[in-house]
Amino acid sequence: MRPTRLELEGFTAFRAPTTVAFGEAELFALSGPTGAGKSSLIDALTFALYGAIPRYDDRRLVAPVISQGAVEARVRLDFELGEASYTAVRVVRATKAGATTKEARLERADGTLLGGDADAVTAGVERLLGLSFDHFTTCVVLPQGDFARLLHAKPRDRQGLLVRLLELGLYERVAVSARQRAAEAANRTELIDEQLARLAFATSEALGGAERRQRQLEELKQRCEEAQPRLDELARDAETAGDEARLAEERALLVAAVAAPAGLDQLGPEAAAANRRRTAARAAEQEALAAVESAEDALAALPARAALEASARDHAEAQDLQARLAKGAQLLAEAHEAASAARTRLDEARAHRASAQRALEEARWAHRAHDLAGRLVLGENCPVCRQPVSTLPDAAPSETGQADENAAASERIVTKAERELTEATLRRTRYEEQRDALRTQAETLAARLAEGPPATELDPLLAALDAAEPRVAAARAARSQAVGERQSADRQVDALGEREQQARREFDATRDHLAALGPPALDRTSLTEDWQALLAWARTQEPALRAAATAAGERRQRLQAARRELADKLQEACREVGVDADGRTPRDAVADAAYRADAERSRIADAVAEAVRLGTERTRQAERQTVAAQLGQHLSARNFEKWVLDEALLRLTSGATDILHELSGGAYSLSVEPRSSNFAVIDHRNADALRSARTLSGGETFLASLALALALADEVALLASGGAARLDAIFLDEGFGALDPATLDVVASAIEELGARRMVGVVTHVRELAERLPVRFEVRKGPAGATVERVVV
Repeated sequence: MRPTRLELEGFTAFRAPTTVAFGEAELFALSGPTGAGKSSLIDALTFALYGAIPRYDDRRLVAPVISQGAVEARVRLDFELGEASYTAVRVVRATKAGATTKEARLERADGTLLGGDADAVTAGVERLLGLSFDHFTTCVVLPQGDFARLLHAKPRDRQGLLVRLLELGLYERVAVSARQRAAEAANRTELIDEQLARLAFATSEALGGAERRQRQLEELKQRCEEAQPRLDELARDAETAGDEARLAEERALLVAAVAAPAGLDQLGPEAAAANRRRTAARAAEQEALAAVESAEDALAALPARAALEASARDHAEAQDLQARLAKGAQLLAEAHEAASAARTRLDEARAHRASAQRALEEARWAHRAHDLAGRLVLGENCPVCRQPVSTLPDAAPSETGQADENAAASERIVTKAERELTEATLRRTRYEEQRDALRTQAETLAARLAEGPPATELDPLLAALDAAEPRVAAARAARSQAVGERQSADRQVDALGEREQQARREFDATRDHLAALGPPALDRTSLTEDWQALLAWARTQEPALRAAATAAGERRQRLQAARRELADKLQEACREVGVDADGRTPRDAVADAAYRADAERSRIADAVAEAVRLGTERTRQAERQTVAAQLGQHLSARNFEKWVLDEALLRLTSGATDILHELSGGAYSLSVEPRSSNFAVIDHRNADALRSARTLSGGETFLASLALALALADEVALLASGGAARLDAIFLDEGFGALDPATLDVVASAIEELGARRMVGVVTHVRELAERLPVRFEVRKGPAGATVERVVV
């Protein structure tokens, strides 16, 4: 894995968007004062890949990386792996409970999505790099505080790291696969043994017997096929003889059943009598039709009865209207007189009422004080003085009483006279309306009467109608009776004709049934004679037909006997070879048996071939099982893997010893304790004493850890199997400031040599070390946050 570009925003000290373009830098330093944010760049790189911060003990702790006052942090890392390029992006977003890192993405340079959330990105990175987070921070990114992890790791943990780095799991997978193949081969061998057991019947002797059986049945099949045409011929001839016997018998029965229909002798006289009756009936019908026409013509010459009766009703109604008009004229005259008298009485009553009203007004004027006193009310104002009335005056007799009574009486007389005038006027108007309506009816009726006969002619015409109508009815009844008689005669003639036709059809049908026997020719002039000729011929045919039926039956029996004899011989031959015909023809039974014998022979032959193939396959599977089992045993963890790990640890220790010997000025070499398998150092300044690596001082531990890390970066590519993790870059973030100038110079030389083979990044605040490296990224912290500047020497 080789980083090419790092972008971060809102990440620890890097509040603003910041980009670190590694580009082609092989050896560089991340320099700057303590606290500027150098280690945060390594944290950002690791977080982009694994979603965790190396310096935090809890991998789930990510909230502290969000810049103070910000709500989220964003990191993007572009990196190369072999010939392919990838991009990993992660976002840390603050929440009430801490922070979330669900938003993440891993893509190939061509845009192929490899992971769309935090877990998928981590899994994709582990799959691409071949390293877990712990392994990555052990041999690729060596953060502060964890620099000596590999040096002080337990043997089991160190072994796991080497297995992962060197991909020794490949050999374990090969061993597992080999053992699986051995098991599969054993199972296959066992299955083949079971199959061979089921094929135990497949022997050369069984195959020979099946072939002999097939040949025997084929020979018998040929014999049956040769005899089958003769059997078929005998069967056909017997069937033909049987058909001839049945046909002759059926024809004998047919001629014996010939008989003339009943009543044939009476059919002719009955038909002649019926024809005579029909002729007489038709003549009577024509006479009745002529009589009906004559009577109807006489009736048609007279007016219609309905018109005459309507005219008579109109004449009677005209007389009634004249009487009603005369009476109405009298009533109308009386109504005029009554209205005139009522008008006179009304005028007189009105004049009398006017006189009484004048007398009443005069009386009231003369006695108005008495009238006013009668209308005073205690407590109310007087209409004259406008003072409240305290006492009422004594009531004096009214002088206007008689005038009031006279005025009221005259008013009643006027009202009565007006009512009488109204009633008389209404009665006169009603009489006038009735008169006008009667006059209109009389005029309409007079116009209608002018179109009809006079009243004096009505009675003679009605009398003529009374005489003509019965004559028409009688003529029509006679005609109906004549028609009924003629229809009855027609039906009788038709029925007799149908009987004759039926007798002729029966004759034709009987003769048609006998057509194959050659009945005599007929002239069809007399049905009776035709029947007599046919009956005479039928009596001569019956004896000959019965004789022919007997001869054909005897021939059929001889043919059937010959066929049974031949079939019995074939059945016997079938029984001799064990074939049961079971109601079928010998040929079909033998053909089925031959087919089954051929199938059995083929089955045995196939089974023999399969047994040979399975034997060969069993030998191959047994060899495969042996080879796979031995390979699985050789590649087990206690054998090959242990040898490879021992060899890797030996090479790693040897390489680290060379580096440590140079870094320590020849004071120390690295070794492995035989009993505990922990790392130890050989103290050359103390008589080559062997002591635990944990007894080294801080500076000595740094040198030993650096030597081990550099050796691991050098040796892993040589020791790993194909496809193992490639440590194309290493980042060192630990204690360069604790080294003396001479040691620092040696360390710098070792780092420069390592940089010639892979990317090496050093996090340091030691100016002398940073300036020795060809590229440095200077980290500075300002009021707006940290910044990064690339400086090329």
